[in-house]
Amino acid sequence: MAILLKGALQQIIKSTNKEEAQEVESVMSNDKRPEWLSFGGYNSKKYQPDAVVRYKGYTDIYSIENKLSRKVTSDHLQKWILFSLEARKMGGMLYLIVDDSLGKDVKEVLAQKKIRAEVIPVVPEKKAASAAVAAKKAKK
Repeated sequence: MAILLKGALQQIIKSTNKEEAQEVESVMSNDKRPEWLSFGGYNSKKYQPDAVVRYKGYTDIYSIENKLSRKVTSDHLQKWILFSLEARKMGGMLYLIVDDSLGKDVKEVLAQKKIRAEVIPVVPEKKAASAAVAAKKAKK
C-alpha cells in the first residue's frame, strides 16, 4: 500500500473511520492530539505519535518518519521501542510510515531489534510527481 507522505495522516484518518474507530487523535487535530510518551524518569526524552486510533478493545499508534535516512539512529530506535510497547499494552500495533525506498531497510532493523511494528511504504511527493509526468509521456 503506497500513499503520499504529504497526505499520509489524512489518508490514515479517512481509512480508520471506515473501520469503526471510536476515537482518532492526530497532530493535525485542533481538539484531540496524542499525548507525549516517555519511558519516565528525570531527563527522559518525550515523543509524540503522529496519530493514535482507539478501537473497541485495542489502540493503534502511527508514526510518520519523514526525516529518516538509510542509517537508523538510536533516537529512532528509542521512539519505536516506546511506541511499540505502548501499542502492545493497549492490544494494538505500531505502524511506521516511511519512504518506500527505505521500507526494506526499516523492516530489517525492526526484525533485528525485535520491535513489533508494521511498515507502511509511502511515495514522496517529488517522486510521485515525477512518476505522473513519466506516465503521461509514456501514453503519448
